[in-house]
Amino acid sequence: MGKIENTKLIEAIKRMKQDKTKESQSIMLWEMMNAKFLNPTTLNAVPDKNGKVNIPVGTTISFYTIISTDKKKFAMAFTDNDELNKWYNANIQAGVKPENISRNSAVMGFMEYAEIILNEKSDLEGFVINPYNENIIFNISFICFTSLSFLLMQIL
Repeated sequence: MGKIENTKLIEAIKRMKQDKTKESQSIMLWEMMNAKFLNPTTLNAVPDKNGKVNIPVGTTISFYTIISTDKKKFAMAFTDNDELNKWYNANIQAGVKPENISRNSAVMGFMEYAEIILNEKSDLEGFVINPYNENIIFNISFICFTSLSFLLMQIL
């Protein structure tokens, strides 16, 4: 997979924040549903010389999360490497040693986030797009409704 960029989504988020209309919200949601995000991970598999990881059965993958001011845990969805680096740099500035922060990331879409967040074993309250910039939060209720709607549209 090539470089992850979500220019249309970022433009739609800016327009939604500025206009605050149903149309701008719908456009932003459409772009979000079609976007691919970077999700920082740790895993016990080693990338090959091209940076790709073949994940064998039994590989442990963990996702970094962010805690809100009201102590809720969210998955992170970064629209590009620049946004991902803001998270990394914030951790370094907070005193985390670079060797304790993985530079790995999974490429995920909305439905992959939904599958993880809606899993009965999950303690996540949702996911947040670009928590160090746009900070758009999608909670469990929204994710449940939207993923069900998406699946129903696929069936009909």
